[in-house]
Amino acid sequence: MRRARRPRTTVCELVCAVLRQQAARLREHEPGARADDDPAALHDLRVATRRVRAALRLFHDSLPPRSAPRLRTELGSVARALGGVRDLDVVLQGLAQWGPQPPAAQGEGFEQLRTLLIQRRARARRKLLAVLDSRRYADARRALDRLSRRAPGPRTAAAHRLAREAAPRLLQRRYERVRRLGDAVTSSTSDVQLHALRIAGKRLRYALEFHEEVYGQAVVVVVPALVALQDLLGEHQDAVVAQQLLRGLRKARAASGSPPLLAALHESGRRYAARAAELRRQLPALYARIAEPHWAPVHRMLQASARHS
Repeated sequence: MRRARRPRTTVCELVCAVLRQQAARLREHEPGARADDDPAALHDLRVATRRVRAALRLFHDSLPPRSAPRLRTELGSVARALGGVRDLDVVLQGLAQWGPQPPAAQGEGFEQLRTLLIQRRARARRKLLAVLDSRRYADARRALDRLSRRAPGPRTAAAHRLAREAAPRLLQRRYERVRRLGDAVTSSTSDVQLHALRIAGKRLRYALEFHEEVYGQAVVVVVPALVALQDLLGEHQDAVVAQQLLRGLRKARAASGSPPLLAALHESGRRYAARAAELRRQLPALYARIAEPHWAPVHRMLQASARHS
C-alpha cells in the first residue's frame, strides 16, 4: 500500500512512526517464531529487529542518548539468537535440495549429517526461546513502545527539525558508504568485506524506505536494485556461514566421525563454496544498478526539497 506523502513531517514524528510500525511487526511475528510452525515468521521477526536497530542508528541524534543505544544492543542479542536457528535451517534446506540423490557411498552420511543438524537446531531453538522469555527482552519491548510514543527525549532540537531538512545528509552519507565498499570490490575481496557491503546496502535501503512518508515514491526508486543486491549478498553470506558451520562440524568429528558423515560434510561444504563463487560472478552486474546515474535523481530531489523546506 502506497503511503500518503507528508512533507511537513518532523524527525520526531517520522522516527515515532517507524518505531511503532516495527514494534507492531515484532508483536505480529513473535508467536510464529515461538511456535516454529512457519519458517517465514522467524525470518520476519529477525527483519523487524534489524529495522528497529537501523532506525535507532539512523536517527540517533534525535533519540535519548542512553535508552536508545541500550535497546539497540538488546535487540542485537535477539537477532543473533534468531540467526542461530536460521543458519541451521539454511544448511538443512541445502541438504533437502541435494540430499535425496547423493552418491550411494554418501547416502548414509547425509542422513547422519541431517540428524546432527536437527539436534543442533533443537539446542539453538531452546536458546532462542530463553532469550524471548527473558526479562531483558520484555524490558526491551517496553522500551521500544515508550520510544515510539515519545522519541525525542532531551535532544529536541534535532528531533523537531523537518525530516526533509535532515534527510539529505543522512541518506547521502549512507549511499556514499555503499559506494566506497562496492567500488573497492575485486575478485579477491574477502567474504567479510562483502558482508560489510551487504550491511551498508541494507541500511541505505531501510533509510530510504523510512523516508517514503516524507518524499513519496521518488525516494525509493533505487530500492528494487538494493533489494536485488541485498538478496544476492545475503545468499552469499548464507553460503559462507554454512561452510563455516560445516568445517566446524568436520573438525569436531575428524577423529570420531564415520567416513560417510565426513564425506557428506566435505561434499556439502564443496557445494556451498561453488554457490558462493557463482554469486560473486553475478555481483558486478547487480552493483552497477545502484551506480551514480541511478542515484543522481534521488540526490537532486533531496537537495531541492531541503532548499524549499
